[in-house]
Amino acid sequence: MKRRVWAIVGLVATTALQVAEAQPAPTAAPSHQPKSTETGASADEVYLTAQEHYRAQRYTEALPLFRKLAREQHSPNARLYLARSLRQVGRLPEAHDEMKETVRAAAARAKTESRFAATRDAARRELAELEARVGFVTLYLAGSPRALVVELNGVPVPPNRFSAQTAVLPGTVRIRADAPGFVGYRRKISVAAGTTQSIAIALTPMAKPPAPAPALAPAPTVVPAPLPQPVEPPTSPPPTPLPTRPAEPAEPEPDPGGGNGMLVGGVVAIGLAALAGIGAGVTRKMAGDRYDEIVEACGDQPCADPSYDEDIDSGEALDIASHASLGVAGLALLTGGVLITIHFARSDDDPSSPSAGPGHGTLQAITIPGGAALSYGMALPF
Repeated sequence: MKRRVWAIVGLVATTALQVAEAQPAPTAAPSHQPKSTETGASADEVYLTAQEHYRAQRYTEALPLFRKLAREQHSPNARLYLARSLRQVGRLPEAHDEMKETVRAAAARAKTESRFAATRDAARRELAELEARVGFVTLYLAGSPRALVVELNGVPVPPNRFSAQTAVLPGTVRIRADAPGFVGYRRKISVAAGTTQSIAIALTPMAKPPAPAPALAPAPTVVPAPLPQPVEPPTSPPPTPLPTRPAEPAEPEPDPGGGNGMLVGGVVAIGLAALAGIGAGVTRKMAGDRYDEIVEACGDQPCADPSYDEDIDSGEALDIASHASLGVAGLALLTGGVLITIHFARSDDDPSSPSAGPGHGTLQAITIPGGAALSYGMALPF
């Protein structure tokens, strides 16, 4: 009979410990706990004070105490309440990160201490609720520039979070990336709750100005001694020449090429714009196919399979080539429009003399080693 009573008492004590870990409370007298390094109070005293603040909904006062216990005592229960306090004050991305760390720490402790199983299960449930209330951004960077700084909504992203999900508040997210010697990256995206946005960042190096040529020291100036000037005998003044008739101005030779140089150059530029636009569309489509393959294979989580590293790099390179081709297409289209506009403007001003005056262009082929190139020259009418 006594053995049965003791067995029941032991079972009740074990159950009470598990419930106490799910709703954390002091586990020993204050005199047996290590002293806090800052206030001199024991861990139990700090925990009791933090719990009082939390129950009274003074979450701002409870936050630093729970953070202190999580840092010094490595307590999964203190970290659970730290995540809950952050959630209550509206700092959902931080609450998500702390709750995720609580699940990891409590699961590791529960392998040898069953009393932490309740903490692990509670953290898992609340983590799932937080994941439905926040959005996620995954940043992929091409290369690793020196002194790189990346921010999401003004909050720095540590390098170990690149290519991994970062929790953000739903809505507009501002992305900033800067590194010495590179053009800054700025972008705004919209992230909905429970969704993930993947962004590829490629910084463009700045153009380096040419180094100035070293200044040469001026050579010393040698002044020659003046030579004696010979005395010329007086001479009679030369006869006054007879006035001559001024020469007639030569007739200007007609331009065999006419005034169609600008029109030809404009058509060539528009053709180049069309080719560049087609190239931009093709490379953009190829980049999208690469990213779709990666998302289909790995899902929304970061792809841990190293066999997809080459596909990720290739997709980023195709995306950059697409933007470059689009820029070339826009510039060529603008140039062609200007040339054609000037051609027709000059034709309206002087239809009988299309090649006279500035604005006449010349298109010619130039042979170079290994091929040929087209050259277009003109003088604008201003």
